[in-house]
Amino acid sequence: MSPILTRTFLYTIVLLMGYFGKKAKLFQPSDSRFLSSVILYITLPCAIVNGFQGVILSPALAASFGVGLAANILLLFAGLIVSIKKSPKQRAFFALNLSSYNVGNFAMPFLTGMLAADGFAALCMFDIAVAMMTYGVNVAIADGIMGSGKAFSLKPMFKKIFTTPTFLMYLLLIILSLLHLSLPPLVLEVTALAGGANAFLAMLSIGILFDMKIPKTGLKDLILLLATRYGLKFAMAFVVLLLPFPKEIRQGLAVVLVAPIASSAPLLTENAGANGQLAAVANSISIPLSILSMSIMLVISA
Repeated sequence: MSPILTRTFLYTIVLLMGYFGKKAKLFQPSDSRFLSSVILYITLPCAIVNGFQGVILSPALAASFGVGLAANILLLFAGLIVSIKKSPKQRAFFALNLSSYNVGNFAMPFLTGMLAADGFAALCMFDIAVAMMTYGVNVAIADGIMGSGKAFSLKPMFKKIFTTPTFLMYLLLIILSLLHLSLPPLVLEVTALAGGANAFLAMLSIGILFDMKIPKTGLKDLILLLATRYGLKFAMAFVVLLLPFPKEIRQGLAVVLVAPIASSAPLLTENAGANGQLAAVANSISIPLSILSMSIMLVISA
């Protein structure tokens, strides 16, 4: 069995451990919230440090931010177009769930050890653009559709981004790279230890939250959302493979382009007054779809 298939199989096993552990009442949803905090504040920042080692910023890495921005904008417009004749709640659902990516809690853990350093760094640059769209533009568009009367403001977006440990770690590592500095060896030993647990904890947490109870009233919207999302995502991934970037960066971007819906999308959908339950189901279904899709793109781009 190839290393990619082996890693995919192992991650799927860990995800199923979380899911069946919840079914057996060994785990509760509150356990996932605790794990999410550990991941967000400890293991994920450490994993980012590990993945960034030896990376030198280049124009191609900077362009990865532009790829992330373009991908999110394209998906946002696609969501608005395919839902143009639907109700405001349905349109807000498409705006918030078609254009989003789960990079930090899924793509990074899943791809740990599968990508070269530059490919992993491309994920980080891509994720910065994702955060700006997910917590800023997408929310503003959804609020406008729902007629909430809220004035567009960049403050919530910047507050969310600049209080997120992963973004602050991105910023620190980018500054260190520009100054040609590195973290002390002792710090790197600690990050290697903590970061090594990130993939396991992330997949276990996702398994605990996994839910496949599909509401009958939203089935058509769910199918349209996922079909549009993955059709466009594969098209974008193949376009990226043709760009004049180093192979490692092209691979990292092509794979992350088929990542699942952001884990925050259901909450954002609920807060906007749209169907948060349907968004949670879409989120869960996107996980096995993306495990398969990302594995395929890893093989194709290798």
